[in-house]
Amino acid sequence: MSEATAVATVRKFNADELRSIESFDQLGALIKERGIDVVPVDKVLGDGFALSKDKDALVGRPFVILDYQFSTSRDTLNPETGEPNVFVSVRLMTEDNRKLIINDGSTGIRDQLRNLPDAVAGSVLYVPRGLRVSEYEVETVVKGKTVKQNAKTYYLSV
Repeated sequence: MSEATAVATVRKFNADELRSIESFDQLGALIKERGIDVVPVDKVLGDGFALSKDKDALVGRPFVILDYQFSTSRDTLNPETGEPNVFVSVRLMTEDNRKLIINDGSTGIRDQLRNLPDAVAGSVLYVPRGLRVSEYEVETVVKGKTVKQNAKTYYLSV
């Protein structure tokens, strides 16, 4: 087995200092003592938007859709066609200044954005009433047994 060759090394601490660190607070003190800058990674990588899996937090809350992108899933297939499912990733900013990304592969948000008239498809979209949610029960087969499960579909509230 061959060993990897380091292309670049960025070290701030020597081996003795690294071994001596036993807590987050101790690390903070060492960083302060050494005068090393601490830069939040989200300030230098990415675009400042954070992935949110909590669409419920957007129900009834105003936001602006800055952009959106349709992609095919690597994880799920359409049961009728066997093709990869399509989902939409939406970058939005809330009225309380949160910058979020939400994903939707259902017949709700994804299909609403997919069916926008061409004249507004490239616009920034204001959603004054936020999301609305439809809750229902579905039957699925788990290990050969039909079970009922609760499901939710989210829509842009219009």
